[in-house]
Amino acid sequence: FGGCRIEYVLEKEPLGTGGALMFCHESLVFEESFLLLNGDTFFAVELSALEEKALYNNADWGFSLFRTNNKVRYLPAHLSESDELYFLPQGNSKDVMQTSWANGGVYWVNPRALEPFHKYQRPLSLESEIFPAAALLGQVFCGLRCDGEFIDIGLPLDYSRAQNMSCFLDARNYKSGR
Repeated sequence: FGGCRIEYVLEKEPLGTGGALMFCHESLVFEESFLLLNGDTFFAVELSALEEKALYNNADWGFSLFRTNNKVRYLPAHLSESDELYFLPQGNSKDVMQTSWANGGVYWVNPRALEPFHKYQRPLSLESEIFPAAALLGQVFCGLRCDGEFIDIGLPLDYSRAQNMSCFLDARNYKSGR
């Protein structure tokens, strides 16, 4: 699609965000870093900048971050001066300013980051199981602050809002031949 190689791996049963990643990792050979995208969000991220940031930091995981005031729905992130990423407890507003940065669901992944998780053959959450375990293992997380538009299209109101975004209108017009 658009010059990119895409391979599909179908789950027989839902494996969660982390389980699906590990299932793909078993089915495909990841020799190079790759992008992992949440399917229920739209986030305009400069992908080359995300990769550059991750490579500069010798990261295992590169996160795209968006600004938010909602510290209950989205997990606030803290960046060190060298852009190493740390997560703060949700709803802990005394540790963050009014506006904070949060995970935007566009990730750069170094394949070495997945090696410790091969043994898991069950549904897993990327956010609440794999990321915390990776942090305990000393894996390096970095973050790229992005000012691009973020829409959580998993929410009905935002899904409706996304239907009028130019990128989606362009895709619909392309598909219909207009």
